[in-house]
Amino acid sequence: MVPTFRLHRPTTLDDALDLLASLGDGARPYAGGSELLLVLREGLLDADDLVDLKRVAGLADIRMLADEHELEIGALTTHTQVAESPLVRARLPALAATEAVLANRRVRNTGTVGGSLCFAEPHGDTAALLLAVDARVVLRGTDGIRHVPLDAWLQGPFDVDLKTGEILLAVRIPTTLGRRALTYHRARVLERPTASAAVAMHVSPDDDLARDVRVVVGCVGPRPTRVPEAEALLAEHPARPSAERVATVAAECGTIAGRRADVVADIYGPEAYKRRLVSVLVRRAVVDAFAMLSGPGTEDGPAAP
Repeated sequence: MVPTFRLHRPTTLDDALDLLASLGDGARPYAGGSELLLVLREGLLDADDLVDLKRVAGLADIRMLADEHELEIGALTTHTQVAESPLVRARLPALAATEAVLANRRVRNTGTVGGSLCFAEPHGDTAALLLAVDARVVLRGTDGIRHVPLDAWLQGPFDVDLKTGEILLAVRIPTTLGRRALTYHRARVLERPTASAAVAMHVSPDDDLARDVRVVVGCVGPRPTRVPEAEALLAEHPARPSAERVATVAAECGTIAGRRADVVADIYGPEAYKRRLVSVLVRRAVVDAFAMLSGPGTEDGPAAP
């Protein structure tokens, strides 16, 4: 049973911030509410007051910032809106494809990007993929605006760097010049991913070497994490290696990731099984990333089903 609470529906950001400041620690801001109601019903979270942000204007926009180097997705943007956005499809098609198959239709239509990032569910797709592209969140509270890299934002399972009275406004994703690859693979049981791997890299227009490599493992531990050893192996690697070289380096990255991943056994599988999944998914993601860099254009890769 959902506990009793007071519901507030501000229409401006300033009103929402004033409400949170006056109501104190017992108040919770929310958008879609797809996860919030579940944890309230189970008694995992207390809330005397809920501040509904859905009527606050300007928090569901998707746009390129003026300098054209960052894509901004408003916190209240639903997963379906991200999946169907022409701008996201053009700039980050792997993100659009991932959001299009996330969870189920109800969650995609009501759940928001900001809500997903605030909830920090360990078995989630969005955070792992955004970590691979160096995303950062934009927050506003009574002390002003903060910009927090996603790696610092995600503190642990269901734990983020959100201060009392703050509201997440948007997530910003840097874009790069030159050829770029972003791939995401996952294994899932029903609607929950049990393991995932994201690989991001780009090739500078000045040479033919892989730059800004990111290898991220998600859904197997407390939070998505990068794998620095695998990233170092791929950094400054020729972007058009032979098929044999791709197979070798992809297998090496998979082995490293499977060994280094922070894995927790749970109802989705024992540790050894999850490490094997990580190795396979990272290997596939690396192979796909090199295939994209070697081909024409700058297309990102689609999400695995």
